[in-house]
Amino acid sequence: MTPPVVVVRTVFRGQVWNALPNYLIEDSPTRVVTALLPGACCQQPIGPRGEARAVMASGRWQTAETVWHTNRTLWVWPREAAHAVGLFWEHATDRFVG
Repeated sequence: MTPPVVVVRTVFRGQVWNALPNYLIEDSPTRVVTALLPGACCQQPIGPRGEARAVMASGRWQTAETVWHTNRTLWVWPREAAHAVGLFWEHATDRFVG
């Protein structure tokens, strides 16, 4: 059975920075766990990755449809926390990369 899909959005200053479809792995009183897999259609900011902070600080960006690639990502979202922990594996090799 395939897990349900949820959309994880990052919002900054009232504007969506990105929207990423994730499989919902766990939804418990203490945490939410999701997985983002290569091939997922996402909305992400347009422009070079190295300029992301400057673009975000400007408050002016546009998003475009992109395809997630390279890494499988497992996200652990502790309830009531302002952060998540991301674990990344290179999809082609299964190598843990951080």
